[in-house]
Amino acid sequence: LMDRLDRVHDFKALQRFPLEELQQLVRQAFKAELESQNTMDEVKAAFRIWASQGVTRGFLVSSPTHLPRCLACACQAHQEDPSL
Repeated sequence: LMDRLDRVHDFKALQRFPLEELQQLVRQAFKAELESQNTMDEVKAAFRIWASQGVTRGFLVSSPTHLPRCLACACQAHQEDPSL
């Protein structure tokens, strides 16, 4: 994500926001998670990080081929523990 931050407007949902503001927000909010062993662990870790920062909405960034699994894991994690 950080290597391609200049392409954040490639996401249609983000095009309505000024690019410079989005880039600044990502730089300020970026947290690296290095302990997960699989997609489910990574999604749960992201949810915990968001919750600890008071984030109530976010988006997952993934490759097109991995995104379906990432989304499925996010839905399953939320279903298992709605507090995440």
